[in-house]
Amino acid sequence: MDFPTRYHKHHRPTIVSEIIHLTTTTTTTTIAASPILTTLTILTTTTTTSLPSPSPQLLKIIKAGEPSLINPGAVYIRAASLFNNKNKTSSSIIVGYAAPHPQNPRWKSLLTSISNDGGLSWQYRGQVTHTQNPFSSNQKKDRPFSQDIDNSFILQLPSGRLLYAFRNHDMRRKKGSSWKPEYFRITICASDDNGLEWFYLSQVDQNVASVRGGEKNGIWEPFLRLGLKGEVQVYYSEEKLENRQENVMRYSHDGGKTWSEEKIIVSDGPDFWPIGWYGISKDGMIGVTQRGKEPGKLIAVFQSTYYRGVFSITGIESDDDGYTWRKKDRKRIYTAPNGKHAGAPQVINLGGGKALVVSFMSSEHTMQGKPADWDGWIDGGELMLIVSFDEGKTWSGNGKSQEWQMGMMTVDKGCHWPGLYALNEDEFLVLYTKDGLGGVSQRFKLVPVQRTEKRGLGDELSATSKIISAST
Repeated sequence: MDFPTRYHKHHRPTIVSEIIHLTTTTTTTTIAASPILTTLTILTTTTTTSLPSPSPQLLKIIKAGEPSLINPGAVYIRAASLFNNKNKTSSSIIVGYAAPHPQNPRWKSLLTSISNDGGLSWQYRGQVTHTQNPFSSNQKKDRPFSQDIDNSFILQLPSGRLLYAFRNHDMRRKKGSSWKPEYFRITICASDDNGLEWFYLSQVDQNVASVRGGEKNGIWEPFLRLGLKGEVQVYYSEEKLENRQENVMRYSHDGGKTWSEEKIIVSDGPDFWPIGWYGISKDGMIGVTQRGKEPGKLIAVFQSTYYRGVFSITGIESDDDGYTWRKKDRKRIYTAPNGKHAGAPQVINLGGGKALVVSFMSSEHTMQGKPADWDGWIDGGELMLIVSFDEGKTWSGNGKSQEWQMGMMTVDKGCHWPGLYALNEDEFLVLYTKDGLGGVSQRFKLVPVQRTEKRGLGDELSATSKIISAST
């Protein structure tokens, strides 16, 4: 069944290399190059008056497997745990994503797949909804109305019900013109049979598209999490102007059936502008996780343009489970060199605070010969990983010149819109779309460095070490 050809504010959708970390107790962080360009070495030591420092343990993140195909057409893949029994002693992984409809390429579908082996293999599970795809080359040229559905995010509630959030926009065009948004929504669908069948549940937010010059009010990129009181929190991006966008949060105390009128402003640009910073910011593509071992202390990461007008990765913290955010303390987590862009981040907590991992895309090696405003500046970029071992206070790859190159793990070029999923305290999945392959998952692991790998490390550290901390 197609979407109706007229929008309504209550419209319901049709349902159908390596990074290395050297740890002891921490007071000083020094960083040095490894023999491998894409390797970061972090040495942490403690100064004491009565006891010698213990022998440090060297840890590194490695690729723990090759990409595993989820769906050849999958984009913007996000994952959640799927518990198969009431005791929650065993779980599968369920992912949501957008892809062409299997039977009709003119339809764009929101789909789910399941893995029972930690992301090594995937089985198609079900369809959430579908619509005529306004951007498909197979789209009928004379069709004036369609829907734009994407930005999937999936979450399982303690009851076992699954929630699936997504953008759900009405699009319209006049003859001979391009598609333009007419109505914006963040929609929630739900499933009570582990993702086989889905039904409409609610609208988180919705707006008639603004027609005033320069003003924009689109809503994008929902992110779901459970709060400490059992409430569902949904974070998303809300446009204000062409070059201004905020991250906001609403919450639900009835499992996503209704949503708070109150909007918590997570980020809307800092209240002060040091020299070289841009006077307005386009914040978006937010991801949120617990930043350490203590519940309720969160970190949010997002892309922003508040530094020199180019996209960089920014972090902000909350100490009350997401209801207030320290906006004046926002930090640049990663800035690409030479005026290039870094964006589309996500974040996970490994091992209850052992490490924070952030994935993102960067254009620093893919924009040669391209203008700064090239439309493919980020979607044609490289997939990268950075890590923090101190709850987000310092990050690998955060520095100047040479450290920028040493401090990142480049997974590959031609990788798009990555998501993250923590498997256990040492392993995680990166989920992304790979050119020529499709939507995939790939395992990475935090492991000790072998004794033979430590030889010569001290000379490297003493020769090139520098202290790097997150810039504000």
